[in-house]
Amino acid sequence: QNSRRASHTVLVSTQWCHSAAFLSQSIRFVALVWESFIIMRLLIAFVGAITVVVSSVSFNETEISEEIESAFQCHNNPGLAVSVVKDGKILLSRGFGVIDLINKTPVTSSTLFGIASLSKSFAATLLVKLLHENTNLTVDSRIRELLGDQFQMPDSFRTYETTFADAMSHRTGIPPNNYIRYDTRLTRETLIKRLHLLQSPKQFRVKYYYSNIIYGLVTWLAEVIGGESWENLVTNNLFKPLEMNSSTFASVVDFDRPDVAVGYEKRNGTYTKVSPEFSKRWSQLAGSGSLISNADDMTKWMNFHLYKGQNLKGQQIMSPEILAEVHKSRFVVPISSDKEIRVPTFPITSSGEIYAHGFVRGFYRGYEHMSHSGSTQGYRAYISLLPQQKIGVFMALTGEDNRFIYRLPQIMYLLDRALGIEPWLNVTSICTYPEPWTAKPGPSSSPVFDANTTFQYAFQQYEGTYYNNAYGHLQVSYNDTLSTLTLMYGWGKWQLLRLALQIENGMERFYGEAMEITQLNINLVDFITKVQDGNIIITKVKLTSSDIETPPIFDKVDINVNSKNDATNNHIHVYIMSVLLILLFVNL
Repeated sequence: QNSRRASHTVLVSTQWCHSAAFLSQSIRFVALVWESFIIMRLLIAFVGAITVVVSSVSFNETEISEEIESAFQCHNNPGLAVSVVKDGKILLSRGFGVIDLINKTPVTSSTLFGIASLSKSFAATLLVKLLHENTNLTVDSRIRELLGDQFQMPDSFRTYETTFADAMSHRTGIPPNNYIRYDTRLTRETLIKRLHLLQSPKQFRVKYYYSNIIYGLVTWLAEVIGGESWENLVTNNLFKPLEMNSSTFASVVDFDRPDVAVGYEKRNGTYTKVSPEFSKRWSQLAGSGSLISNADDMTKWMNFHLYKGQNLKGQQIMSPEILAEVHKSRFVVPISSDKEIRVPTFPITSSGEIYAHGFVRGFYRGYEHMSHSGSTQGYRAYISLLPQQKIGVFMALTGEDNRFIYRLPQIMYLLDRALGIEPWLNVTSICTYPEPWTAKPGPSSSPVFDANTTFQYAFQQYEGTYYNNAYGHLQVSYNDTLSTLTLMYGWGKWQLLRLALQIENGMERFYGEAMEITQLNINLVDFITKVQDGNIIITKVKLTSSDIETPPIFDKVDINVNSKNDATNNHIHVYIMSVLLILLFVNL
């Protein structure tokens, strides 16, 4: 019995110890939870305190305008327009610099600038809107469903499978072919007949080729659906409902208007006026880059996208679901070294690696980000949207901005100010960007010309007409005044300057320097030869510009002079015989 009592006592003691241990552990657990809760509350309070401090960085329009002015002065562009919106309000809209370098009229928020490829967001938005309102088709419908056999691409798979989304997100795999735009016979209507003739060495929906030509197709598709010119369709469907009353198009604007900023490009280190005739002709494909707008109107365009298709009056111009198709991610964009901003090289990360429809999607400081740049002769532009924060920044300028060393830092500075956080950039770093974080890109290498102006062959061998199935004809002739060859393709004209570099197979290389209104140079003009009957003759010419991978090659067209003379002689013989017969009948 004593033994049982002892065992019972031990058991009770053991249970009590276990209970005490459990209680102790429970108390420690509760204490730990309470401690974690207190730490969490303190952390939340700390973060809240930080947020309060960060958000206290106000958007001071006067201060920010002064900083923009200072950065503008160090970049030496003639004119600049900037606008910033947040929560439906205009935080800033104003101009800097001058409209033209002669009269030096100041730029204002209403001064018009070419916005180049920012036009693509208008083209995509319009086409998506028209597809929804005028057809039973969607962006993922095949283009042949609209055009039938009229739509032909370089191969049968592309012909039958290309969708509207493929065209708007650069997924066709067709190289840029930008210089085909010089052809006087190329129009929005005739472009459709050229597409199947273009080279397409890369896979459909695999290779990203940014294409102005395909956005010419997007332009024409809108005209087919809408039944009007693209300019009228944009005006009636977008400009008027959004009250973008000043915006217009390079294809129709009078560039002599006092409110249109003059486009400038540097020639031999000096800013030179870009020919308005070039701007008009280059913009004929419209949706690729023809829009002209100002800081005030672009605030309305930014708010339209930030507020899911509404105008400033709250009217629904486009349903949120349909506008979302414009913003939807579609295709991976190769990382551009000019725009690659990542930790740890930079203090923050900004990405843009997915193409939507006329916008590039990515992140800025972790915030969802939509943007697009624009560059054409005389004008540069940029738009940047933070949809969740209802923030938008627009910037347009005249003159150059190679490798985005001005637009990018200025845009990011304004995004930070609109977010209410301390900017990681200031006037000094906007002026030196991308330094001090990485080396500033060097100047583009200049071509090295051959001091010996003597051609490898008699100039008559170079002269003649050359033909390419997709591009059509070009003409090479000798210019006595310049004592060199000139090349003419459509409305483009180039002086051919002999390069010092010769390549192994005997091709003679020239640099095509733009003449008259042409503006754009041709990096390489290669004359290709072959041996025929023991003689070396020139048979082809290859033009390498933006299409480095697939430069167009033109075959020389042989003109049989003897046959032409024979035909002329035959006509003379017929004429003489006719006269003799008439005289014979008269005598009879």
